[in-house]
Amino acid sequence: MAQPTERIQNIDESPGCLGILFRLFWMLGGGVAILILVGIDIVLKSYRVLSIVLYWLTVVAIIVARLFDIRFFRGETYDGKPATMKHWVRHAALLLASSSVFFMVLLLLKRFRVFN
Repeated sequence: MAQPTERIQNIDESPGCLGILFRLFWMLGGGVAILILVGIDIVLKSYRVLSIVLYWLTVVAIIVARLFDIRFFRGETYDGKPATMKHWVRHAALLLASSSVFFMVLLLLKRFRVFN
């Protein structure tokens, strides 16, 4: 039978509600938000500055959420291992690169009026 101190110790190791929210945002919510923003932008058929700013703010928010998850909430990788700053740098670089390519493709498609 588990000792009471062991159970308390396991509770202290949990990331808490805020940590779980950060983890859910960078793993799932941020990507969904970007897809919604792109969908709205395609439907509106515009180059509105607000949609561009919101897109990049969402990308930055995902990167910051991942940083907070690692630094303050004992962040983990997808396979449950403890995440390090090396994981964060790799995640940030990959996200910035893929977001940039995705954004450029979207601009090219809009430029050649693929969405009309």
